[in-house]
Amino acid sequence: MIGQTRNGFSIMTFVNVFNIINITDLNFNSLSFFWLVFIAAFVTLICIVFYITGFVMPQKAKELMKETYPEYTLLAI
Repeated sequence: MIGQTRNGFSIMTFVNVFNIINITDLNFNSLSFFWLVFIAAFVTLICIVFYITGFVMPQKAKELMKETYPEYTLLAI
């Protein structure tokens, strides 16, 4: 099921953000330059946060677990 995986959750979040933008019916052509820069920076920040929480932190956790407790291993499910 797509909602049960880590990447599936990220995809579902992006779909929900897309739906919220469509529901509000934002016309980006009428927004000022300040709001366009703000929206672009916000979307970029959200993408970076998803990348860090989805890929960087789990990999670092595995490395730290192996370094701290060599007798324990994390099983890939």
